[in-house]
Amino acid sequence: MARLATVAANDTTHSSHKESHDDYAGVIVACGKWRVIVCKGNIQWIIQKGILRRDGRAWQGMSYCCTRKALLRDWSRRSDLPAPHELRRLPEKISDKASAPTWLANLQPANDSTSAVAA
Repeated sequence: MARLATVAANDTTHSSHKESHDDYAGVIVACGKWRVIVCKGNIQWIIQKGILRRDGRAWQGMSYCCTRKALLRDWSRRSDLPAPHELRRLPEKISDKASAPTWLANLQPANDSTSAVAA
């Protein structure tokens, strides 16, 4: 079982502003070596794969999506995992400014009660 964690995209407590860092503030969902973040400019979602290095894990962008449809498609193709419900709750387009406060506010910080997803 891979652990699924959700982090609030606007939670900057003890987090980095670098998208490749393990503690980047804009993580939407993480599952094993895969995660989805919102970019610093809030203009696209990025599917990232974790790469282990001597100095820790770095995250590499694998797919850049502006629509939920593309995000769900690319998540399944790249990770070979079912799409987490957090991704299905995102707005149709990231540029949908009217729904941005809603989907950002609905993200819950990761904690001990993260749900498990079959890997």
